[in-house]
Amino acid sequence: PALPEYSDISFLPIYGIEIPRLSLKFPIAFASDGEGSHTLAILCSLSDEMPNGWLDHDNKWVGDYLPAIIRQRPFSMLKDDGDRIVLCIDEDSELIGDEGEAIFVEGEPSEGLLQAKEFLDAIYVSGQRVRRIILQLKELELIIPWDIQYLNEEETLAQCQGAFRIDEERLGNLNDQEWLWLKN
Repeated sequence: PALPEYSDISFLPIYGIEIPRLSLKFPIAFASDGEGSHTLAILCSLSDEMPNGWLDHDNKWVGDYLPAIIRQRPFSMLKDDGDRIVLCIDEDSELIGDEGEAIFVEGEPSEGLLQAKEFLDAIYVSGQRVRRIILQLKELELIIPWDIQYLNEEETLAQCQGAFRIDEERLGNLNDQEWLWLKN
């Protein structure tokens, strides 16, 4: 399906469970999460003025692996006010309609919904694990801006904004206590 809602993004959030597959073909970076921390993401473009390089002219994903954040649509897992994890459905999604597979059958979750929940549970747990690791990386001051430069349309040197990476030198100089804390 076409993914026009992803056409103008520079970063696409990913889950830790996807890193082994995604790292083979996609540049992975840290991006600001808008809340003072970072999220793990695929670098989709070098500038907000550029289109997402992983979509073709018809806004269809290019490549043999579709990231989980796209595959999970129209569902998501969120914490409610009581700190419970709940399955949410985007009722405004174009994926919800009168045709296709039912979400509930005779008042019970359908097999498709149960499979979606199992998938969402796995990526939610993965996301929480990555969030904890990112907090540790941030506390150890290991996440730094990524200096990515490119030639823009005017053939002048421009800087990619918003990409972050691991400070490899600092990582290599962690003391034993810091390394063990990060490893756990």
